Amino acid sequence: MGSPTARATRVEDIFFFGGTRAIQVDSNSDFQGVVARCQFGWNTTAIDVENTSSSQIDLAIRDCKIRSPLPIPPGENDPPVFQDPAIGIRLHAVRASATGDPPVVNAEIRNLETIGSFESMASTGPSVPGTYYLGATAQQYFTRLIEVYVHGDGDREHSITGTLTPIPEVNVNLIGGDLAGKASSSHPTAGWDVGVFATTRAIGDQLRDFGGGYRIDANGGTLEGFKLAGIHAVVARWHRGEVSLGGGATVRETGRHLAQGPDNDHSGVQLYCDEAYLALKSDQATSSSNLGHGVFARTKSTILDDQHKAPSGLYFDIADMEIHENGKHGIAMEVDQDGIVGGAWHFVDVGGGIFTRSLLRVPGYDYSVDYGQGVIDSCSISNNGQAGVHFFTSFPSTFFNVRIVNSIIWNNSSGGYLADFDEDSDSTPTFLVPLAHCTLAGNEEVGSNEAFSINIREHNRSGGYTPTYAWSGPGGSLRTKFYNSILQRKDPSDDDFPQQMIDGANKFVLDDMPTMGLDQIGAAGLRYQDDLVAGPLFFRSIHDTSPFEASSILWTSLDATQFYLGNLGVNEVFGETPFTLPIEGMETDLDHENDPRPAIATGDRDKGADEIE
Repeated sequence: MGSPTARATRVEDIFFFGGTRAIQVDSNSDFQGVVARCQFGWNTTAIDVENTSSSQIDLAIRDCKIRSPLPIPPGENDPPVFQDPAIGIRLHAVRASATGDPPVVNAEIRNLETIGSFESMASTGPSVPGTYYLGATAQQYFTRLIEVYVHGDGDREHSITGTLTPIPEVNVNLIGGDLAGKASSSHPTAGWDVGVFATTRAIGDQLRDFGGGYRIDANGGTLEGFKLAGIHAVVARWHRGEVSLGGGATVRETGRHLAQGPDNDHSGVQLYCDEAYLALKSDQATSSSNLGHGVFARTKSTILDDQHKAPSGLYFDIADMEIHENGKHGIAMEVDQDGIVGGAWHFVDVGGGIFTRSLLRVPGYDYSVDYGQGVIDSCSISNNGQAGVHFFTSFPSTFFNVRIVNSIIWNNSSGGYLADFDEDSDSTPTFLVPLAHCTLAGNEEVGSNEAFSINIREHNRSGGYTPTYAWSGPGGSLRTKFYNSILQRKDPSDDDFPQQMIDGANKFVLDDMPTMGLDQIGAAGLRYQDDLVAGPLFFRSIHDTSPFEASSILWTSLDATQFYLGNLGVNEVFGETPFTLPIEGMETDLDHENDPRPAIATGDRDKGADEIE
């Protein structure tokens, strides 16, 4: 299907039976098309779009259904050859020539629906493009309902003049819909493996910039019951990618056909970044009841080239996200050697042709993507099988860079905020994960004393080397700090920190002291419990039981409002906080419900995620 004219080609109200491809779009010039109210049954690929030319393809897919089984229409004497499904919608932009404009694919997929049991799926078919990290082996074949692939080659997005140069792109707006993977414990081979699979091919040349990219914006709708991942997004060398979830978009019940899953498969959202840039953004979205993690993010490696013209890393900007009842961690972040997760760094010219790395936004450096320290804001994270938020590395020279604000984290079995550093070398992780105006409550299994509200475990340390909790450079300074937050176990008299964090060389330091070591954590304005009876944590801190609004806490409830503060009574210090909040970002000016807080300088903010009205 192709047309050199500006007028849209329309395909409407057609049933497509069997065949390798139901619809193929392959145009040598700009193309506009609409596929509306069509149904696809037993095609290897339902809609196949591949742009390898210097053109732009715009395709709207509206109110379509991918079905199994699809009944043969009455009177059909020559039935089609049924094919096991491998791909639902395939969207590729591949730079095939070094000259001319780059290929671009823009797709709006509105109200897509899967119908039927999909008991017979392809075990082989169109090859899986690019880089991916799924299955028991790297070569495992998997089916994907929506596939996005970009291969840039030679283009550089950021010009010397500051304008953006076009690069190969695939941009997808996924609006509404019921994307059901149909995984079934009674039929383990049935169903789709991945809901949305997005990837790129690594570019071997030294581009020092983005040579291609994709953006996926899911607004509303549901991705439910896929076997390996609801969303699996990968970005390889010299590319950029972005996954945005909003408007109530929900990813749930990944891996429901299994009793348990290995490694990090079967997670709702899986993100991998390797010498490139990848962002996860959300505004009112949910990832719940997945066999693995709610969100899993891993940086394999990050570009260290100081001539790189764009940010690198796996960047978080998530707000108002519900992450509940996942089998493993709510949010899990991992990073390999020379990588950054949670945020994205860039390189700043400090004069004399010398460039240095910055972990913060620096005025005058504008890019096609967001960068700096990432943020987890106003999220509700509960009832996950392991920790609410988990950070892990076993590699040297690693960076975690994300702040957690206005969030409520409760009843997670392995703790609320958990970090594990398994590292023997003298190159230690730089851990920059401040916590401000959050509520962490009841994060442990009933009857267990192995989990804590906050726990940073420095495993297998050798030679006296410890993680670094502070950084300074172009743009300012960052430090791990715990501020103006409520930490409380199911038994309020239980310790919120393990003894190994309390013992030793003053792990916690009042943040306005003149000096702090790189191995120390700032803390003030907390509700917490431990065996300290005085000290820096007492700066507007308290041990009293939190006066939560709910008279009786239902730990398994997914309602975060039960942890809002009620009548403070004699506990006025719950309504008092330090006069400063030295963290990056302004998110704490609004609370968990997006209501305004008093100015920091008044000292009248309430502790925890919610401001009493």
